[in-house]
Amino acid sequence: MLNTGLRTAEALGLINSDIDLEKKVMHIQRGAKEAQKRDGTERKSGREIVVGKLKTASSKRIVPLNETAIQAIIELRSERYFGEDAPLIPDADGNFTRPLNLRKRFYSILDAAGIEKKGLHSLRHTFATKLVTGV
Repeated sequence: MLNTGLRTAEALGLINSDIDLEKKVMHIQRGAKEAQKRDGTERKSGREIVVGKLKTASSKRIVPLNETAIQAIIELRSERYFGEDAPLIPDADGNFTRPLNLRKRFYSILDAAGIEKKGLHSLRHTFATKLVTGV
């Protein structure tokens, strides 16, 4: 996310076939977010991952990948790869990861590195700042 500027839902909605490492791009086509479980119009207890539309029409796009992003993708796939139609960031069963679980992983990385706790969206802001400053 730091090297692509993706929103959390966009990153969690990626499947392996969205990524073309030869062309060094990823196709942003869907988002994954957590929502109240429903049975038709009736609410049920619990939450579920909903994969679907992106936040805005312009969110559907092709994002270039730098070498750091490519290496991160290769590393992710070496840890857990469930096929081309599976999420890039899967849970232990190969399903879409809950945003809460990604946040917990992110916080533990920040803690281990001795970095002040920030939200995942701060990665998107940092990416934008780097673009503006030409870094």
